[in-house]
Amino acid sequence: LVRNLAHQMENIDIGTDASIHLVAEALSEPLHSTDRLLLESLTMATRKEAVREQMAPAVDLARDTLTEGVKAGLEAGVIPEGTDPEAMSLVFLSMLLGATMVRALDLPRADVEELFNILKRTNAVLGE
Repeated sequence: LVRNLAHQMENIDIGTDASIHLVAEALSEPLHSTDRLLLESLTMATRKEAVREQMAPAVDLARDTLTEGVKAGLEAGVIPEGTDPEAMSLVFLSMLLGATMVRALDLPRADVEELFNILKRTNAVLGE
């Protein structure tokens, strides 16, 4: 599941409005059949070393993929200079994992365009 997320992130053009919109959609979309499975897997990884050994590298891969995307965005000039790629990738990974929890619990979600506007401002602030 997490490796699939990492694969999807490899194809995102980090720093563009389109990539920010994709994150906004992920934060507001309906429940996926895999959301509960991902949460259960992450919970099991905190209790069983064998599961952790499988999950931790997959989550690291997702974070590494995001970090590389941020670095590419910095090089292309679409992400503000001075942005810490590790910090930015951790923020976005945390948001995506948090969105999984929100969907799994079927909590209310915000409008995609409102999320997009907030993420654009967040992107600008992280780059300051």
